[in-house]
Amino acid sequence: MAGVNGFEKTDNNTFVMHTIYSDWGHRTQLTYDKYDDIIKIELTHIFGYLDFSAATNMSELLRPLVMNSSSKNKQGVFLAGEPEGNRLLLSLRDSHEYFAKWDDEDIAQLLVSKFVSIGASFMLGVPDPIKVFFR
Repeated sequence: MAGVNGFEKTDNNTFVMHTIYSDWGHRTQLTYDKYDDIIKIELTHIFGYLDFSAATNMSELLRPLVMNSSSKNKQGVFLAGEPEGNRLLLSLRDSHEYFAKWDDEDIAQLLVSKFVSIGASFMLGVPDPIKVFFR
């Protein structure tokens, strides 16, 4: 899969994905659930955190939300936050349903397009106070 170097199962419904961003400290996971003939797959890509130690123009924080609008850039991912210790980690997430009757290759091809959408979200940079993990 483009951009994915490997994966490992962490529990019944979750895989940690080793991606081209993993060496930088980014974490990507795939979680799935099956409901009758539908498989719901969610990709979560943790890429950074919020840092308010410097003065911040809060309107800059809204820029990624505007840029990520599906009507503007045709991106299907959304920005989310989750607390870890004393910081708020930021992630890009994507969730879609697929038919269980589709073969694995078809679903994998669609997941590649979702992973490309996540990567494309970084192309125009991110504003302060978002700090992207770089090692």
